[in-house]
Order: sequence, then structure tokens, then C-alpha cells
Amino acid sequence: MKYHLTFEPEKKTVEVEKGTTILEAAMNNNIVMRHYCGGNLQCTTYRVIIRNGKENLSPMAEKEKAALQGKAYLNYRLSCQAKIYGDVTVFVATSSLLD
Repeated sequence: MKYHLTFEPEKKTVEVEKGTTILEAAMNNNIVMRHYCGGNLQCTTYRVIIRNGKENLSPMAEKEKAALQGKAYLNYRLSCQAKIYGDVTVFVATSSLLD
């Protein structure tokens, strides 16, 4: 089954397979996203803000919550960890000002 993932601020919508991570979808569709550790939950630069469809993502594991610290409660997710199970809209946090 395929779902729609929309990236803001580009307003680019792509189709993704069930269980694809947000990072995989971005990389497969030429969406620029800061990343340093290769998706290994080491750097937390893969952050996105969930605009819509939070309920359509995999549950947040304790390691991801710890890495995000308080940002986990502000609808941030690590795109390398969040798997898609429905339509989702994300804001790509490309600026270090959001750190």
C-alpha cells in the first residue's frame, strides 16, 4: 500500500510504501535534509516537525525520545526513525536556528 508524504516548505508530495522512513523517502526523492551520522540515531540532525498525520507514524522509541529531549513534545521526530503508515505532512528543519 502506498501513502502520501508531503514535505514543507517545498510543498512536494511523494508516494511511499508502508514502513518507509521519512529519511528514506526524502533521499529517494531528492529532498535536501541535514544529516551527519547516516541515520544511526547518533547526531539528531534528521529532525522534522510533524504538521499532519502524527498518528500515521511508528511509535516513538525511548532512544528517539531521549535524543530529541523536550522537542519530542513539540511534534519533532527523527526522520531516520519515524516509519510511515498513512498520509503525513512534515516540515523539514534545515536551519540550525531550529536546534
